[in-house]
Amino acid sequence: NSTKKEGKLTDTVNVRKNSSTSADIIGILNKGSEIEVIEQMNNGWTKIKHPNGTAYVKSDFVEMQ
Repeated sequence: NSTKKEGKLTDTVNVRKNSSTSADIIGILNKGSEIEVIEQMNNGWTKIKHPNGTAYVKSDFVEMQ
């Protein structure tokens, strides 16, 4: 499936290196930012494309487009 999945953030979020609140914060994305979603995971996190490769944000703040 080569369809790009787009999401939009409903709040300002920390972007983390791994899918854990104790993982290193590698950036912050503002409310309304559009993100490219790689995978919505079952553990409450969403894997996204990031300039440094992949990163994770809490799924609660991702609104799929």
